[in-house]
Amino acid sequence: MSFPQTPASQSILKFQEFYRLFTTLEGSGDVYEMDVSAQAIVIGPNSDIAAINVTYADPALPTIVNRATVSLNSPLIGRVSASLADAYSGQGPKQRILINSVDVVNNLFRPALIDVADLVAFIPPRIDVIAYLAPVDVVPERRADFVTRGRVTIFDRGGGTGITWILCPYYRRKFLSVKIVNDTADPNYTVQVRGYSFRLTGSMTNAAYETDFGTTAIPAGPNAFVTVRVQASTQGLFDYVGVLIGGPATDGTLNPTLEYLIQATDEEV
Repeated sequence: MSFPQTPASQSILKFQEFYRLFTTLEGSGDVYEMDVSAQAIVIGPNSDIAAINVTYADPALPTIVNRATVSLNSPLIGRVSASLADAYSGQGPKQRILINSVDVVNNLFRPALIDVADLVAFIPPRIDVIAYLAPVDVVPERRADFVTRGRVTIFDRGGGTGITWILCPYYRRKFLSVKIVNDTADPNYTVQVRGYSFRLTGSMTNAAYETDFGTTAIPAGPNAFVTVRVQASTQGLFDYVGVLIGGPATDGTLNPTLEYLIQATDEEV
């Protein structure tokens, strides 16, 4: 695992009715443990990951391991048992509940078109899982919107222009909005949006199928902006999206008059 978590048993000792696993993922091999039983396991509100595996011992067949896939619209409701007094197969590891991502995590990914001079902002995915320790009737079935915003720095690729890349987790989101605000008088900035579906083979640095949604000119300011939208119903589902902002280089300094706002939701707008 990338970041060790507080044992779930601490939630019981502190009289909480749920345990929350919330952390940045390092790779698809990250596996997290729960040392107490749960009454329900669901995807949490701030999860970039859309589906997880829950592995647990079957109380009726102590030597058998069961696995359930939990996703946004498919929570696992009912008792999921953990027992530190028993071991898997009678002599293996203790019977903890194991949680890992179904979605492919590849923090090494960088699109093949990236130039050595380009600035790349890669946002790693987070996993958010809520395990209820007491019976619950209603559970959330959607994530909070993913939102990131900032100002743009563009390094010179040569000839006075360059590209800045912003790579965002998108796992099974259904709507993307990219808004670029240009307060400069320069009409030579553009924005591109691309979707990436990770592959399980090939070089980890660029193992993805890519979909290009085209290039859009950003009008000159002041207070000018352009918005690019991507919808799952017409353009598909992706693991990551890339936002490419290109134009005159800013000599490695922050451009206070060129800003971006990226929002992704689980519902089409």
